[in-house]
Amino acid sequence: MFIDFDKIPNPIRGKKMNKLKLDSNLFLFRIFLFLMFSLLSLSLSANIITVGPSGADYTKIQDAIDNANNGDEIIVSQGTYTENIDFKGKNITLRSTNPKDSNVVANTIIDGNLAGAVVTFKGTENETCVLSGFYITKGNSSEGNGIRGNYSKATIQNNVLYNNRGYSAAAICKLSGTIRNNTILNNRAGFYQCTGIIINNLIQNNTGYASYGFYDCDGTIINNTITNNEFYGIRYCDGFIINCIIWGNSTQVDNSSKPFYSCIQNWTGGGTGNTTLDPKFVDAPNGDFHLQSNSPCINSGNTFYLFGDYIADIDGECRISGSSVDMGSDEYNSSLDNDGDLLSDNDETTQTADLNNPDSDSDGLKDGIEVLRGTSPITFNTPPGYSVSHPLMRSIQQGIFFAFPDEDVTVSQGIYNESIHFMGKDLILQSSNPQDKNIVDTTIIDANNLFSVVYFLGNENVSCFLRGFTIRNGRLVPNGAGIQGNGTFASIENNIIKNNVIGGFGGGIYYCSGIIQNNIISNNSAMYGGGLSLCNGTIQNNIIHNNTVSGSDNVEYGGGLYNCNGLIQNNTIYQNTSGFRGGGLSNCGGTIRNCIIWQNTAPSGPQIYGCSTPTYSCIQDWTGGGTGNITSDPELVDPANGDYHLKNTSPCIDAGRIVVELTKDFEGDTRPFNGTPISRGDGSNYDIGADEYAKYTNADYWGLWE
Repeated sequence: MFIDFDKIPNPIRGKKMNKLKLDSNLFLFRIFLFLMFSLLSLSLSANIITVGPSGADYTKIQDAIDNANNGDEIIVSQGTYTENIDFKGKNITLRSTNPKDSNVVANTIIDGNLAGAVVTFKGTENETCVLSGFYITKGNSSEGNGIRGNYSKATIQNNVLYNNRGYSAAAICKLSGTIRNNTILNNRAGFYQCTGIIINNLIQNNTGYASYGFYDCDGTIINNTITNNEFYGIRYCDGFIINCIIWGNSTQVDNSSKPFYSCIQNWTGGGTGNTTLDPKFVDAPNGDFHLQSNSPCINSGNTFYLFGDYIADIDGECRISGSSVDMGSDEYNSSLDNDGDLLSDNDETTQTADLNNPDSDSDGLKDGIEVLRGTSPITFNTPPGYSVSHPLMRSIQQGIFFAFPDEDVTVSQGIYNESIHFMGKDLILQSSNPQDKNIVDTTIIDANNLFSVVYFLGNENVSCFLRGFTIRNGRLVPNGAGIQGNGTFASIENNIIKNNVIGGFGGGIYYCSGIIQNNIISNNSAMYGGGLSLCNGTIQNNIIHNNTVSGSDNVEYGGGLYNCNGLIQNNTIYQNTSGFRGGGLSNCGGTIRNCIIWQNTAPSGPQIYGCSTPTYSCIQDWTGGGTGNITSDPELVDPANGDYHLKNTSPCIDAGRIVVELTKDFEGDTRPFNGTPISRGDGSNYDIGADEYAKYTNADYWGLWE
């Protein structure tokens, strides 16, 4: 709070006194206010609460939690605490006296006494809620033996979870926050339905009925060592899997995204950077999973996919000690990195950087990344913009890794054979000219039919953009072959998204909640939503054509769109196919208006199935009512050859309803344009579909490129 003391009313105004006395009283009054605000600040600051067998504020951890407020820190002395604790939605830090000391962790024990989950979160906690430095054991629950998350975003770090054995339940269940630097050992199973960043953990020897390391986890799985789990290493996991060692499990990877830059026993599934060579642990039978000096995993990971607010190996050592990051949770021959900024403490001293601050100059980029980029970690840098020149720079991902927050990353024309991850950065990733069809057509991100082409972490906001690329050949992942959004609010615009094939949801785009506009989404395939699935933002000015859903009998829904419940307006949805229901759209419950929905095919609901009633749309053979809908042929110029402009005789011209915020069509022509003297629609002259008829005045017509 800013206070202008000179504007505080003078409490002694109106009395006769000399100026010296007036200044003296004003000075004393200022001191009084300063002391009052200081006391108030102290009273509102976070408290440190202690727990211990004796001499502490509390003897039970739960009592400390019950009496804590958001922002408080609870420090627990060594000892065994036989209790089952519940965070109850409080954003607090609960830690041992030294979470980075393995001896302290081993002797700060929370024992669930087989009475339920050892630790429970309400689910409303955010990333400022931290559980760190405990030995968590003897949980027994049907859901989350060690930690039951309820999709909390709490941070779980530097813990050991041991011997949590409830029937078929995982050690950590339903966590959406960051899980890092933990050892998950001898439990019934490892992770279940965890959707956050899971990095630098050791998951080993989890045994029993249907035991596994990871099961149904759609989070980002980075630099974990997953070994000797009785049944599966990774199963039914749809997220990003990179830099892992997956070894000695009965089955290493099953029905999951394809790992890359990973060491996988007996692996025959291909993938960039993978190896099947023995990782050469120091002494696996006795639990030492550090790497020997001749391990093929040393320097074999990909540095440019590392992200998170703290990045160090499982021992707290710098995650890069050689030419590249190692595979697995251990970084060979490394040294301490207290703040996890990819710069060792020794190198921090050399750089005169802050050993306790991962971003010493507060410019948004970790100290270690700045050194690699060539900028100073102690000088605030204004993002200058970053260029990826093909083939001089190895990858687009390298550009994302080095980018400051909010920086523009501009990519030159070329074919980039890679899968990229935004890593939660709110940057603008674009081709050299997203409005130029030739540049978009020749700036290609191609996943080589191995992965999703583009991943978002999910926390990107509306200042993040992906625009001006051809995104193609995503495959062999459960959901989102072209773009896997994880709920991102990034804007996806002016792209060509084509030839992506998936067996689950969203061949072209999956689970994106931002604006999706001015894209051509074509020739993608899935079981649900060939073009788009679970996209709940604004979908406008797109041409969505020739997408298909196929698979098992009677489960194919939404050739064009499936379960998209946001605003769907001014799209041309044409010639999409479903083997069962909803050739054009299926199960879309949002607002549908000003769309052309034509020549889609399906046995049931060829144009629309199970959706909210459209308005002001052109729908083939439509009998479902709705204001302003028409059923006349939209009269497109030449859809067979990719020209989806409206003919000058089209009944869609001026037949839409006003959309004040939509001032351009898919190729940049102005909306509305009065294209006919005939009174149609609501009188606003907005056309139906992605094109606004303007007598072909735009010389930069996109067209379609097959």
